[in-house]
Amino acid sequence: MENEKATLGRAAFFSAFLTALIIAMFTVMFSSCGTKETPAKDSDVIADEKNQSQHVAPKTTDAEFMVNANVINLKEIQLGQLAQSNYALKDVNDLGKMMEKEHMETMKEVESLAAKKQITVPKTLTGTDTDDYDRLKNLVGSDFDKAYCDLMVKGHQDAIEKFTEASLNASDSEIKEWAKSKLPALRIHLEHAQNCQSVAGIKHDTQSKQ
Repeated sequence: MENEKATLGRAAFFSAFLTALIIAMFTVMFSSCGTKETPAKDSDVIADEKNQSQHVAPKTTDAEFMVNANVINLKEIQLGQLAQSNYALKDVNDLGKMMEKEHMETMKEVESLAAKKQITVPKTLTGTDTDDYDRLKNLVGSDFDKAYCDLMVKGHQDAIEKFTEASLNASDSEIKEWAKSKLPALRIHLEHAQNCQSVAGIKHDTQSKQ
């Protein structure tokens, strides 16, 4: 009888222990799921959300343009700096210097005008732009030159499109005039980038065939 009681006692203890272990495992699993980190938002998304909470249409469209304008500046500045260290062609180095200098000046204008209009603009690169930077920083020589110039051409074509839209349709007259005033410089930047793209492309193709 005593042996039976002992056996039953051990079985009950084992069953209770197993149940507790299973509960503990599920608790850890669910708690780890509950604390899963939310991916960080891009700087432009954060700025857009703040502007949408403070402004109503059509001012939100003006604010979105200002956010995009500073996203462009941040990217051109950092890629311009990178071009001055990873270049092979002097044309690429010169283009990088121009991009850094002139977009730094434009960024100051954006931030000043945005502050005046109570618009929040991003201060750091977006995720996509960071990806572009990381891709280019691992390139050197003719590979870098071609990739950089290709990005500059596409980037300035997109910038001209955004600035043209704002120069025609911005609701705030000051933002509208500012966008219009920057178009000549952006077109010059595009022309330099296209010339650079042509030279870099020829150099890259020549080296690839060797």
